[in-house]
Amino acid sequence: MLQVIRDRLSGWVAGIIFGVIGLALVLTFGTMRGNVGMSSTAVASVDGVEIGQTEFLRTLDEEQIRLREQFGEALPEEFERELRALVLDDMIDMRMMQAHAVERGFTTSDARLASVIQSIPAFLDRGEFSVDLYRSALANIGESPAWFEYQQRGLMTQQQFYRGIAESAFFTPVDFRFYIELVQQSRAVRGLFVSPEAFRAGAAVTDEQVSEYYGHNASGFWTREYLDLEYIEIDAASLPGSEEITEQDALEWYEQNRDQFISPLQRQSSHILLAASPEGDDEVLDRANQLVARLEAGEDFAALAGEFSEDPGSASLGGDLGWNERGVFVPEFEEALFGLEEVGQYTAPVQTQFGYHIIRLDGLRGGDIAPFEDAREDVLADLQERRSRTHFYDLADRLADMALESDDGLAWIAEELELPLKTIGNFTREGAGEFAGNRRVIDAAYGETVLDRGENSRILQLGPERAIVLRVARHQPSEQQPLEEVADRIREILVSDAAAEAAAARGAELLERRRSGDDLPALAGEEGAEYFDEQEMRRDSAGFPSELLNAIFAAAPGHSAEGLRLLDGRYALFEVSDVFPGRPETIPRDQRDEVKADLEDREGMMEFDAYRASVRDRASVWIAPETLEDTP
Repeated sequence: MLQVIRDRLSGWVAGIIFGVIGLALVLTFGTMRGNVGMSSTAVASVDGVEIGQTEFLRTLDEEQIRLREQFGEALPEEFERELRALVLDDMIDMRMMQAHAVERGFTTSDARLASVIQSIPAFLDRGEFSVDLYRSALANIGESPAWFEYQQRGLMTQQQFYRGIAESAFFTPVDFRFYIELVQQSRAVRGLFVSPEAFRAGAAVTDEQVSEYYGHNASGFWTREYLDLEYIEIDAASLPGSEEITEQDALEWYEQNRDQFISPLQRQSSHILLAASPEGDDEVLDRANQLVARLEAGEDFAALAGEFSEDPGSASLGGDLGWNERGVFVPEFEEALFGLEEVGQYTAPVQTQFGYHIIRLDGLRGGDIAPFEDAREDVLADLQERRSRTHFYDLADRLADMALESDDGLAWIAEELELPLKTIGNFTREGAGEFAGNRRVIDAAYGETVLDRGENSRILQLGPERAIVLRVARHQPSEQQPLEEVADRIREILVSDAAAEAAAARGAELLERRRSGDDLPALAGEEGAEYFDEQEMRRDSAGFPSELLNAIFAAAPGHSAEGLRLLDGRYALFEVSDVFPGRPETIPRDQRDEVKADLEDREGMMEFDAYRASVRDRASVWIAPETLEDTP
């Protein structure tokens, strides 16, 4: 169940950065390094570097939440104990490899860390990183910025180290051919299915059997726990409009922000490109200088571009590149173009990775402030959005304060804030409705504050401008279902099991008769079984159960029949007559390259895992004895 370090590197690292939202203090307060924000009693150490109790318990809690979300139920007590050991072992490996990476010169700079964080969509406001969004989301999950910087920097550094080892892995052509021959292998197979349906009528089930089954499996017959919730939601996209924006409001805002309405500087240009040549740069430069001389002699730029330019996209247009602003062309080209000041002026040959360019300036525009009349609609939209956002945060602050202070439910708060009081029923530990699978809402609803103490939740931010407060209106605990309520279900289970047993017994008889020489199609016809004639099967053949395909590809080729009971209750009898190795040459090259890259990734993971194991063998690890007990 628990993912080990290979999955952490490819999944957990990305999850910390883009899911849990690891945030760096360098964005607001400069650099902080070291193990910050998590000092506490040590539960373990590796080569003298401690792992604090707070850090361990937080990581354990995150893993328990992830597993509950994955499996949709409480974890078994015995696994809870095992999970503590697995999580701590994983943390030791992570801390060990982070230190190992730093010792070997791998680092993550402040600039790189900030760049990654500033690109997280959840923190972008109109395309720009927002400190307000960053702070509110971080406060909402109760995390320390310094701790996340430390954690994220370590993970990013370790990821660099992982790539340094994993990307050195390779797969030889011989290995690749063997892999394709095995994975793409097909087999000639025929056989039959014995269905349990024919045996259901003879499967008599007594009341005593039903009662006995219930007694042995009573733990499997419980109702699902659920809640009826009340909640207040504020969503900036659907909030009632604030006061109307007047023309004077818009004009004043425009005057205060005129620099936002400056049109970008643009250049219209043409060029003649002489592509890089194997004969060397000097030969290309000589030809470019000759063209410059012809331009200086008065020849037409467009005509020369049409005849000599080696840019197929613009040569037929006389070299025309249209209107462009900075950031479109490669730096050398851009600097030369924007260095021209007069229309009609052209450059000396300019070298880029594409060859030599002669660039002419054909037009200038931009740099002007758009008049209010032209910018009016943008001003109104921007001002409305800003007011809506301010309204949202003001309302969110009031909702948070009122919910925290109130012992009288949410109805009066909804009335006071003029917001609807919403409800959602049958809310299980997997959620329901629009909150299905939403761990933040589920954990709040089933947490101590809301469920056990009957209080309002704290405000839960579900997006940059969406938040809710919730309360439990009714709790229906899980209850044991009485025998009379589940008797029919149990009877169906017992009939199905008995029919499957009978089908398996009949299938085993047919298998012995086939091995004794009876004709397979004749056996199928005699028993009313479903026969399938010889066909070529692959490991992923559609229409056949995976357990049957696994058995087919594990069987020795030849005419000896094999049989097995399938998960759906049928019995399958089959025989493999021939084997056909996969042929790499039949796979398109792009698919072969993709498969080969995937194999090298797997090989890299295994090499890193082996490297990690060797480092662990040499490491000095101490674990506090009480750490792995049920209650720390």
